[in-house]
Amino acid sequence: MEEFARHGIAGGRVDRIAKLARTSKERVYAYFRGKEALYAAVAAREYVVIADATQMDPSDLPGYAGRLFDYFVARPDHHRLITWGRLELTDAAAVADDPPPPRQ
Repeated sequence: MEEFARHGIAGGRVDRIAKLARTSKERVYAYFRGKEALYAAVAAREYVVIADATQMDPSDLPGYAGRLFDYFVARPDHHRLITWGRLELTDAAAVADDPPPPRQ
């Protein structure tokens, strides 16, 4: 997450990710098949965390917007992670803009 938040998808380096994960670059590619797939997995996990932390209530959209704003103000690196995907992924590999519904 930190690598993609800091450097984006194009600037993120799998060798740095592998080093932090104490594995080889080849193992990362074998499991994820590419940097975009790795980013998609990281972003999907972050969307779940965001949904759990902000709890959207359709009857209180202003409150939800405030919780979402507060979440990203407290965690600017998480906002950068999501924004990089919106900027750099333009095809079918792009992560959906809408987060999944929160876990019940």
